[in-house]
Amino acid sequence: MIDLFFVIFVFSRFSKSIVTVQRNPLFYEFYGRKLAEGKTKKQALIYVMRRVVNIIYSMMKNKTEYREASPLTELKAG
Repeated sequence: MIDLFFVIFVFSRFSKSIVTVQRNPLFYEFYGRKLAEGKTKKQALIYVMRRVVNIIYSMMKNKTEYREASPLTELKAG
């Protein structure tokens, strides 16, 4: 059975991800690419959320600060 707190957590992350997409040009471009691939808006947003989680995990693992990637680095990683 799905936990109610999990559902609330997921919905709260959607709203924060929308702000992330709107304010960060690299995430906005990534979001646009996913839409161009034929994904729904919700699916594209989930891809962005996953990308943010991967970045945060990498920062915690390597004990580094956030560095905005250049577009060339983004293309290699994507």
